[in-house]
Amino acid sequence: VSISGETALINRLFSFYDKRIRPATGTRMTTVTVTLSYFILLSMEQQEEYIRFGSDIRLTWNDPIISWTPSAADSFTKRLLLKETTIWRPDIAVLNR
Repeated sequence: VSISGETALINRLFSFYDKRIRPATGTRMTTVTVTLSYFILLSMEQQEEYIRFGSDIRLTWNDPIISWTPSAADSFTKRLLLKETTIWRPDIAVLNR
C-alpha cells in the first residue's frame, strides 16, 4: 500500500506535535492577529435592554512546529486542510465593556 505525499507530510509534521503546547521556538512569544471582518446587529429588545450582535473573527498565527518548505517535502503540497481540533488554538475571550 502506498501512502500519498499529503498523508506522509501529515505523519511527519504531527509525529511529535502536541496541541496542548503553545507553538513557539525557545522563549519567543506566539503572535496572534485578530481580525474582525464585520459586526452586525442581529436583534435588539429595548424593554429588556438586550442586544445581540454577530461577527466574523479571524485568528491567524505562525506555528513553526508544523511549518514546512513545499519543495523539500515529500510532496509539493503548499497547504493542508485540517480540522481545527487538530492544532493548537489560542484561548480568546470577548468581553462586554
